[in-house]
Amino acid sequence: SPCQLVRMTIESRGNSGIVEQEFEGEVYRIGEGILNRPRFPKNLYFPAAVCGVATGAFVSTTVRTALGCCAGASVMVMGGMVISTKFRKLVCSYMIPNVLLGMDKASKRLRRELLKNLKGRVLDVGAGTGAYLQYSHGMPVSEYVALEPATYLIPELEKAVEKSKEGAARAGKTHPPVTVWKTGLESVTGEHDASFDAVILGNVMCELPDCESAVQHIKRLLKPGGRVYFCEHVLDEEKRWKARLQHFINPLWMSLSDGCNCNRPSDRLLATQFSRVVQWRLSTFGPLPLRPFVVGIAS
Repeated sequence: SPCQLVRMTIESRGNSGIVEQEFEGEVYRIGEGILNRPRFPKNLYFPAAVCGVATGAFVSTTVRTALGCCAGASVMVMGGMVISTKFRKLVCSYMIPNVLLGMDKASKRLRRELLKNLKGRVLDVGAGTGAYLQYSHGMPVSEYVALEPATYLIPELEKAVEKSKEGAARAGKTHPPVTVWKTGLESVTGEHDASFDAVILGNVMCELPDCESAVQHIKRLLKPGGRVYFCEHVLDEEKRWKARLQHFINPLWMSLSDGCNCNRPSDRLLATQFSRVVQWRLSTFGPLPLRPFVVGIAS
């Protein structure tokens, strides 16, 4: 019920470790504590960086010159990305795969726990660089459909499919048949209605043109009792200053990230569109404008 959803959500937000929650008789243990953290203390990153730069700039004229050149180059790159669509696509084709790779490394255990009961026909919406393929290894997945409309990501996705198959073979695990659909969600209609057992939404709702329409489309594609597994960065509605910051920088953020919105309340939309939802809030995962992340399951 809605009351149960609110209670569970608040409970999971109040714990910075691992929170155990149940979904349709299955137990999941997810939280900040399951993320892979760097060994260097996070609270020392900024002081260490400031001290290092300040010392270098004070001691060396060369360092001061280099810092000035880097700042100028950064301004030129960002300006070019805002003005030129072609240049933006070029930069994003390099930057986005690397960002997604870093996020996957940090959240491997979390995603493995979230998708431990993945089965049947699966639709990965906005598959990107195929980060979620590895979690289908050895699972009872009959077909894995990777949906990706961004043409510059298709080469990376196709490479990821081959690497995923090789990785499963080395581990002695089965690998499901994979189909790559080079199109958007709105094009998946007709014969595919009520044909998927699971839909994966991994950092994709921020880029969908119409989230409400997309969720309705996903509900049509799901079989009765089908599930949505999601991992999305959302608007921070608990911190007013943070929400204002996200709204303020969103126009520039969209230009620099090829259409990603950092101010969407995707968690609230999913909670209102599905009858059963369980979710965990991660307040320290990802770059500041993208916090918090919310992961969960809906059906």
